This record gives sequence, C-alpha cells and structure tokens, in this order.
Amino acid sequence: MPVADFPNISPGTFSMINRVPTIINRTLSGRETRTIQQTPRFVIAAEYNTQDITNRRLIEGHVGLASGPLNDFDLNLPVGYKDTQGDITGTIETTSGASAGATSIGITTPSFSSGTALKAGDYIRFNGQTKVYIVTEDVAITSNAGTMNIFPALQADIGSGIEMDFNDVQIRVRYNADIEHSVRASGFSDIEIEFIEVV
Repeated sequence: MPVADFPNISPGTFSMINRVPTIINRTLSGRETRTIQQTPRFVIAAEYNTQDITNRRLIEGHVGLASGPLNDFDLNLPVGYKDTQGDITGTIETTSGASAGATSIGITTPSFSSGTALKAGDYIRFNGQTKVYIVTEDVAITSNAGTMNIFPALQADIGSGIEMDFNDVQIRVRYNADIEHSVRASGFSDIEIEFIEVV
C-alpha cells in the first residue's frame, strides 16, 4: 500500500542498477539462449551525506511510516535522472493503445511540432502506472507525432491519450534493506539507503 512520498532531500550520491533477471543456457557447442524471467526493476543505492537533525528525523520518520520494507512510496529522481535531455516542451501522449509486452509506442506532442523530443537514456512514467521505463532510442517528432521505443516491455496495457512524465519523474519503490546511519560529534548524519522498484 503506498504511503506519502519520500522527503524531498537531495542525496549526495545516487546509483541506479537496472536489474534484469535473465536465464542463460549454454549448450556444449557454445550456443546460448537467453530469456528474461521477471520484470526488470531498478535497485537504487542512495547516500544522504552531512544531513542535519531535521533531515535525519524526516528520513527516520518516513522509514517508520512505511514500516520499513512493508509499504511502497514514490521517490523523486535526482538531477541527472529526473529530466529529459530532449527538446520537448509541453506534453506527450500516446496516440493509440499498446498491449503489455510492447516495446514501441506511438506518441503525439500537441505543442512540439518537430525535433528530438526525448533522448536515449531518458526515464519516463505513464500516468496511471508505477513502472519507470528507459527510452532506448532518440525520439524524432515530425508533424507533432513519432514513435517511442522503451525498455523494458510494457508491463500493462495502455490506452490512447495517456500522458507521461518525462520531467520530474518519480519512481515507485520500497525500502530494500535496513537503513544505515551514523551521527558525528558535530550532530550531522550520514545515511545510506537501498530502495527497490515496486512493479
């Protein structure tokens, strides 16, 4: 059950691991078959360094609110992850529905007629869904329309006219491990947190 968003505190370091559970079978002749077995998800390691007592208590209070790893919540992606590197202004919407398993989606950009809307490596999240996707190729827009390729494949069907977040993207996570923090003699704290995406 989702609880309130994680406090809006900027981490000192933030690492995202794209965990793709894959089974690799190799024959005696060296031929390989590879199959993704589960929904890929992100694991995030964040360090909140030199936090004052107010921020430390906000974080500790949130851990309690979420009951540790029991409940999920939205986490703001930090600078370098949260905003598109493309030229898009305005909104992006799906032009037609796509089924779960699709990796290519038609889009329309009502206020952006042409150019590179999104760049490979941008993160997006469809309204009404919690999964964060990675754009795999630059998205060229011509006459307010284009095609967006994503990874992983859609986890659920999506209808037409669905907007997506591509700036200030949030990721739905839960705490993945015990929270480690230390308090220095100065009263400042260093806090290490591991999150895992909830899909």
